Amino acid sequence: MNPSSFSDYEELLQQVANEISVPDRIINLWGEKQPENNCYILLYLCQALLKIRDKKIQIINPFKETDTVSDSYNRAVSAIAKTVNIECNKLYIKTLIYENDSSLFNEIWEEIHSQEEICEIKYQNKLRYIRKLKENKRNTENQGKSLLRENGVYIITGGAGKIGTIIAYYLAKKYHASLVLVGRTKNNNFIEKKISRIAELGVSVQYLSADVTNIEDVKRVVLKTKNQFHKINGIIQCAGIIKDSYISNKKIQDFKQVIDVKVKGTLNMDKVTKNENLDFMAYFSSVSAVTGNVGQIDYSYANSFMDNFAEYRNKRVRKRSVQERQFQLTGLFGKMVGWSYLITF
Repeated sequence: MNPSSFSDYEELLQQVANEISVPDRIINLWGEKQPENNCYILLYLCQALLKIRDKKIQIINPFKETDTVSDSYNRAVSAIAKTVNIECNKLYIKTLIYENDSSLFNEIWEEIHSQEEICEIKYQNKLRYIRKLKENKRNTENQGKSLLRENGVYIITGGAGKIGTIIAYYLAKKYHASLVLVGRTKNNNFIEKKISRIAELGVSVQYLSADVTNIEDVKRVVLKTKNQFHKINGIIQCAGIIKDSYISNKKIQDFKQVIDVKVKGTLNMDKVTKNENLDFMAYFSSVSAVTGNVGQIDYSYANSFMDNFAEYRNKRVRKRSVQERQFQLTGLFGKMVGWSYLITF
């Protein structure tokens, strides 16, 4: 069957149901071989299962850590799992990180028979670990020197959106920063009013229409910024779209668009700026990456990818991923600007 064909999933599952029975458990081994496509595999699988379900079905998604970008894709599946587990009481997805091929069968066998409904499991040194959230009690009062510079030059993707505009205004007022705001929308009177309000603070600010999922557009933005300001001190990625709908109704084109803005946008900006001497690159994420959220299987996955990619890149260059709260945004920005709130290192 073709893993990228929804009709193939429907046909396979219907045939199995007719000839044997609806499966109790499914082990997805395709995902590890095609990590960048695993989100689509799981969406199709879940949608097909929802059409024939008559009992609770468990999906186990095993993968081995590789210390490559593949880990970012694979770990982000946990956000899909959490959203599925919230939305669908007849489906349950579990991610399983394994260490050795020789022990994988036994570890899968243990998870198949486990009564625990835990989304994220890791086997290491023959021990079983469960991922849990823990309160961060680290003292954030003295975090060292701010990475923000007086008269710095900053690119903000999603810069004409609500979050991007607030950040831009803050950087202009507090640091007299030069700003390049980037967005998919063509420049218009509404955007010009935002630009003018920021420019009144006496800073250089411009808006560039560009699609972060198109690497040529990203190259153009970076080149134009360097030609004008001769440097780039930091990049703040706020680009993102939401097209909420239940998994059973999720359209593949919407699913792909939501994911691409975050995933391709992150990878494209990282690739284009790999030789730049940046002070930081900050990614605006969402709490849905950690908890999952109804209607947001795509948005949760995309933000989780971004969080995990930031962690992966931290091993080489310091990046930051800020997980935005869904409520009390004004209160968040007061803390976020000190780079000390809900940040993964």
